[in-house]
Amino acid sequence: FSSRRRHTRYWRDWSSDVCSSDLYQIRNLITRDVYVGSSVDVTYRWSQHRWLLRQGKHHSLRLQIDWDKYGEAAFSFELLEQVSDVASLAPREQHHIDTRKPIYNGAEVASGRVESKRQHKTVQGLLF
Repeated sequence: FSSRRRHTRYWRDWSSDVCSSDLYQIRNLITRDVYVGSSVDVTYRWSQHRWLLRQGKHHSLRLQIDWDKYGEAAFSFELLEQVSDVASLAPREQHHIDTRKPIYNGAEVASGRVESKRQHKTVQGLLF
């Protein structure tokens, strides 16, 4: 298998997950530490997190260190909340950051960054 085919096959294995505006967490099943995030396309965002972690280039150094230490199987991706209005993503993410106090988030403030459809397609083309 070429690298592209391998990624495409893996993509199909979990692409049936919800694809909407959601809040999610990445949980370390061993330490119970979490990373909280939001996205207009959580399926794509989870793919992006895993790709960065597998490459050793994730923006959360603590998450990267634990991913390398415990391995991919020690982590789960969990939906926290579905949001119907994109403008509500950042405030709801902030709520989950405030209440869950995630160790892996580098900032205590939600970024409020929502990727555009064009940006999503551009990055997706680079990843797969």
